[in-house]
Amino acid sequence: MYFYHNPESPEKAGLHGLTGHIEFNEGKRSNFRLDLLKLKREQLRKVGYWSPSTGINLTDASAFYETYATNITLVVMTREEKPYVMVKEDRNLTGNARFEGFCIDLLKWIASQVGFHYVIRLVPDHMYGVYDPETRQWNGIVRELMDKRADLAVASMTINYARESVIDFTKPFMNLGIGILFKVPTSQPTRLFSFMNPLAVEIWLYVLAAYLLVSFTLFVMARFSPYEWNNPHPCLADSDVVENQFSVSNSFWFITGTFLRQGSGLNPKVSESLPSRLFSFMKPLAAAIWFYMLGAYVLVSLTIWVVARFSPYEWSPPKPCETASNAATNGSDPSTYIFDHEHTCGRAGGYGGGYTLGLGDGQVVENDFTLGNSFWFTIGTLMQQGSDLNPKVPSTPWGHGT
Repeated sequence: MYFYHNPESPEKAGLHGLTGHIEFNEGKRSNFRLDLLKLKREQLRKVGYWSPSTGINLTDASAFYETYATNITLVVMTREEKPYVMVKEDRNLTGNARFEGFCIDLLKWIASQVGFHYVIRLVPDHMYGVYDPETRQWNGIVRELMDKRADLAVASMTINYARESVIDFTKPFMNLGIGILFKVPTSQPTRLFSFMNPLAVEIWLYVLAAYLLVSFTLFVMARFSPYEWNNPHPCLADSDVVENQFSVSNSFWFITGTFLRQGSGLNPKVSESLPSRLFSFMKPLAAAIWFYMLGAYVLVSLTIWVVARFSPYEWSPPKPCETASNAATNGSDPSTYIFDHEHTCGRAGGYGGGYTLGLGDGQVVENDFTLGNSFWFTIGTLMQQGSDLNPKVPSTPWGHGT
């Protein structure tokens, strides 16, 4: 670029170009003016200018305050979905008055701000827009916009990459996402009995009761067994003093070692001449041990049965069953059923193998732990196979104990 040199002011140079007078002062352009243009009625019009010395000057301030009403009517495509777009139940309404909802209110506000009229239409196939790979065609609202049958769409349409490749979206008015809420874990103080937290207090009480009963049963059975009384001094064969190794403390110690599978140094004794042909499977253990186990099994079963009688959590309303009309239809005797206001019933004398109890006002509760079920529950627990019965306890901070 060439400049005309000014002898009087060697630091300044200038010329006249396409953008007007071009003048540089100390390497910076000076003494210039920028025109201010505004798009009005689909054409650009000059409404002012700006210069470094005077700043902005408006020559047509009315261009920024258009008072004339636009005469543009846009076809708006949408799809009915509550609560965004809903059709009013009043059938006397016509036009845009038939619709209501969040998207309708949003469209009304945008039209008042921008300045245009609109006509709302429902998409014929009731689809937002899905691409069919076989026909390579879109359907729904997307197809209406692509075929120019609609100017814009207002609906609760999800923005994805496939739709954005064929139509334009505004900024979303609602963002949805999947969130998982959980309580921030708090550190529990270390306590001596923290190992008991996984089970409810009632379960530990059952274990303690069984431990005490089995130990006491072992002590009593050892009192009656002649094989448990021995001479403490083998050198004195004529001594009349005998002692029993299963004292109260040793009985509890033996059960503790058996429960922990560590042994306790104590073993019940049995006569070597005891016949064992029929019950040869019992030979690895002394007969007394099997009697002890049988006694413990009976005592534990009876304990569960007694505790279940007094536990308020074991009494619950019976399961729904036949009504009186259905019982008569099926050939049953309706007089053998007790009905309450919720159409639940219990057969007189027991329901489903459990006990029933009348509480007045026609209400009936039942208990699943009958005497037979208590023995069956103990067998399932001993065999580690389960019995479809579980003691009920109140909820704890660690869940429901069973």
